Amino acid sequence: MLHEFVHILIEEQIISKYNVPQDLKERIIDIIGLELFNKPVQPMFEKSFANAYITTNTIKTDLSGAVAKMMKDYTKTQSQHTKER
Repeated sequence: MLHEFVHILIEEQIISKYNVPQDLKERIIDIIGLELFNKPVQPMFEKSFANAYITTNTIKTDLSGAVAKMMKDYTKTQSQHTKER
């Protein structure tokens, strides 16, 4: 229930705004749940690209900025992988 609550809170202003893909969205919500509610994380997302960007500090100070930076770097990484193929 907390997971869905966090999801609803950040969906429009962060997830949709920055076009965050499903796997990164789930990890962001997991990190927030862990930090704010001590809710265990889903093991399949423990090694996520989001981990380097979404921290206790960024959750409290600038979640939107952290997600914007994450998506900029993620998009760049995805473009590089496409070119390599």
